[in-house]
Amino acid sequence: MQTLKEYLETDWKKLRTGQDFREPALFLGERGNRLCYQGLHRILKEQVKTSITPHQLRHAFATHMLQNGCGTMILQKWLGHSKAQTTQIYTHVNTNDVRGMLERFHPREGVL
Repeated sequence: MQTLKEYLETDWKKLRTGQDFREPALFLGERGNRLCYQGLHRILKEQVKTSITPHQLRHAFATHMLQNGCGTMILQKWLGHSKAQTTQIYTHVNTNDVRGMLERFHPREGVL
């Protein structure tokens, strides 16, 4: 949280100085515009040194949020999905995890 606070107080303000932004964005590219998919992918390749994509990060984030109690409607809004069905792919992953836990820990065998 401290790192994000420092970013907002220094780098983010420098990038935004003197520019008119119609929609807010937390992560900005070198020119002060919203960070695009390609820009994020380039940063990941340079910093992480693995073949992870922004889509994989987004999927991991969504799955993690649901597994830790985030509501589907909130996640739908965060991800920018217009339809609830689009967000359902992440609940499917979460349902499989729950099913596995029930099968593993339920006192009666063959419940599911």
